[in-house]
Amino acid sequence: MAEKYLCCGKNWFEPMKWLDHVEVLHHFTEVLSCPYCANGVEVRNIRSHITDDHLIRCDFHGCLFISESFDIVQRHFSEVHQHSSTSQTPQEASVPVSENIASLLLSLPDVKSVRLAKHLVLHKICSGDRGYGCGYRNAQNIVSSLLFETEYRNALGFNATPSIKEIQTDIEKAWAHGFDPVGAAHFKGRLLGSKQWIGATEIAYHHVRIQLVDITLRDKNEGQKLMVDWIKRYFNSMDPAFPLYLQRKGHSITVIGVEEVIGDSNLLVYDPLVDPSKIRSALNNASAKQLSLILRLPQLSLNYKEYQIVAVRGTLSEVHYEKVKAFTGFNHVVL
Repeated sequence: MAEKYLCCGKNWFEPMKWLDHVEVLHHFTEVLSCPYCANGVEVRNIRSHITDDHLIRCDFHGCLFISESFDIVQRHFSEVHQHSSTSQTPQEASVPVSENIASLLLSLPDVKSVRLAKHLVLHKICSGDRGYGCGYRNAQNIVSSLLFETEYRNALGFNATPSIKEIQTDIEKAWAHGFDPVGAAHFKGRLLGSKQWIGATEIAYHHVRIQLVDITLRDKNEGQKLMVDWIKRYFNSMDPAFPLYLQRKGHSITVIGVEEVIGDSNLLVYDPLVDPSKIRSALNNASAKQLSLILRLPQLSLNYKEYQIVAVRGTLSEVHYEKVKAFTGFNHVVL
């Protein structure tokens, strides 16, 4: 990969050379910002932090690189595999990851149909944000997906997935401009540098229309069906469809799609506690069963009483900009 990181204000280094540089020229107790997740890490711990939490090793040639993009990593694996003992055409190497996932799941005998988000970039919780990072990582999953589309990239105003600190800064700016007054009051307008996890309302970025869906499962079976039916309609109606942020008490996950199986429906989800390499391994090994075990969340497993969904519904014109500052009927649904 061509990724390089700046150090000492003037020099750019590839990941492993950057580690060599900081270990030689920086004091072992100095705290540096991880170039990948922006968490502060002492120099003596930064190599293990990066290699354990962020570094990706290619299964075929032992390549080492760091990348946020699940699609980029999967494409690299496909291209390397193309030149290994198993042949593969360039057309196959460029197939989006979502299509590979759908094709593999459809090979299972009980699966009738699969509908997935178009772009998948999956971020896992690392040691530095364990215990509070789920909300931020799911926010990154959604924003990363949006950045593939020019309309959303222009609306967001940036070209790369923001770090946790950048998300916190963006949230504080949104609060200062009157967005989500309830969330602003709850956190007293301060989030930067804290280790508090964020809930669903805090990822309403400027000029992207976010719809909140609050669900209370008063009747368990009926509520589960109502929730899954809403998610199915979302993935069937949006083009392109983006991942959904699904919040329940104490944790959040990213819904990347939905599948119809014989007699039932399942959500397809990514939990940021799961290492994305497990998904890559299932795809590389064409293991539909392994992939299903990682992604499948059966309707009957939705056992919490309350859930909240955050869905992207388009970009915002200036006319509607003021309407989204508080979550009203314009962008708030109660099921």
